[in-house]
Amino acid sequence: MLPAPPHRAGASSPRACAPRPARPKEISSLTLPPKQAPVSPPIFSILLVPAGFTFPHDIEGPLLSALSRLPRSRVTWVSPRLSDSLVGPVPYGKDFTRILFKESIMEVLRPQLVRIGGRIYRKNPIQEQTYQHEEEDEDFYQGFVECAEEPCDAYEVVQTQQGFRCTVKAPSLLYKHIVGKRGDTRKKLEVETKTSISIPKPGQEGEIVITGQHRGGVISARTRIDVLLLTFRRKQPFTHFLAFFLNEVEVQERFLKFQEEVLEKCSMDHGVDSTIFQNPKKLHLTIGMLVLLSEQEIQQTCEMLQQCKQEFIDDISGGKPLEVEMAGIEYMNDDPGMVDVLYAKVHMKDGSNRLQELVDRVLERFQASGLIVKEWNSVKLHATVMNTLFRKDPNAEGRYNLYTADGKYIFKERESFDGRNILKLFENFYFGTLKLNSIHISQRFTVDSFGNYASCGQIDFS
Repeated sequence: MLPAPPHRAGASSPRACAPRPARPKEISSLTLPPKQAPVSPPIFSILLVPAGFTFPHDIEGPLLSALSRLPRSRVTWVSPRLSDSLVGPVPYGKDFTRILFKESIMEVLRPQLVRIGGRIYRKNPIQEQTYQHEEEDEDFYQGFVECAEEPCDAYEVVQTQQGFRCTVKAPSLLYKHIVGKRGDTRKKLEVETKTSISIPKPGQEGEIVITGQHRGGVISARTRIDVLLLTFRRKQPFTHFLAFFLNEVEVQERFLKFQEEVLEKCSMDHGVDSTIFQNPKKLHLTIGMLVLLSEQEIQQTCEMLQQCKQEFIDDISGGKPLEVEMAGIEYMNDDPGMVDVLYAKVHMKDGSNRLQELVDRVLERFQASGLIVKEWNSVKLHATVMNTLFRKDPNAEGRYNLYTADGKYIFKERESFDGRNILKLFENFYFGTLKLNSIHISQRFTVDSFGNYASCGQIDFS
């Protein structure tokens, strides 16, 4: 809900308006309260609108009126249709397709798209403010206590002479989130569950050991620790990814030909230059992104990939390389005049669906194991050939640069390019034929002797 601004002395009374009708279920809204801090942080009002949703006229009027009165300290997400109607009265300026947050500009019309419950939502990054003496881990822990109270029989709890004992395997990088600042999170867990929690020292791999007099208390502590580990793992930057390499000589040569012709014919189009093209040695087809925080987790991923080979990959591939074609181009967002990612399409040469079936089943298996966070039900087969993140950082890796190692969100500004002429002239550009014979566990931000991503493990079809 978007509140009206406070009434100032001497100002005229706000204009009376008709009662606001009930909000339809299609509109999801969320207000994030500020954290407790010595100073008053800005308030964030967030409006999530399904892409393509049209507001009923009886809702749109009051909503526009409320939005137009928002003070500058608020940040609001709106649909393109609403932004068109807001030209003029909004204090942010005439161009409401952009909103001002501190001193950075965020594009409202080009956010990341997120699928939630079968609907697609536009998402804008929100920069968190850190305040002095802020206890981040403790604030997080407070909100997750109640959801972890139910006993769970899935844990292996061993009865000892002193009571009960349970162990948790976790990478050392996440220990600090269980300890908390000054050890407060662990102390709080121990007091509330009547247990003792032993955590290895930083940098030492081992197990978190939970002991207590009551089995229920041990299970409760284990459940809460799992919640903390899962949440902070999801805030870690991706470290590895499953992929096919697409850097065969023929494809690299055709890619360079594509780059040369695009620059020759479309270099006058806005934002098109040589800096936004992919490195031909790094052409690849991503299956899924991974967060692997220890050698044990890398080994677990190798074993999981080997299981996939034995259970279904050999049947789908027939024990032979998959012969595919890389042909045609497409763009990621919904405006060809403002493109951030342009990619080449990849499909089976025989017209079958075997490649899609194979990657989807690999993704499903890794999602079920928890090694890949479930975000999509199917892999979008694409090979990135142009990406505006390369403009400022040749080593950037697409939309996956979202968090630092401390879990802080990264917002990367990017200058889009006009892709309309490229799409028209090179719609069916042929990059070549490849034989996909291996799935690699590739490590981000590393290269091998051939200039490709370094591989930590792989399976071969033949």
